Amino acid sequence: MATSSILESVRLSSPKAASMFVDALEESASMPRKSPSEYKYHVEKNPEAIRRFVSKNLPKEKTHK
Repeated sequence: MATSSILESVRLSSPKAASMFVDALEESASMPRKSPSEYKYHVEKNPEAIRRFVSKNLPKEKTHK
């Protein structure tokens, strides 16, 4: 199970450390999460637009003299 493997190396050596860990878990659980439908993205299908985008991010070729 994923949770058990993540928590396998967690060592709580004092009651204060345990309390802080539990507080952090509770805070994390109460944070709002975005659903996948809330993420906005665009899939570019225009070959010219893709070519322009890729060419902007390629390193410049060195010319030999």
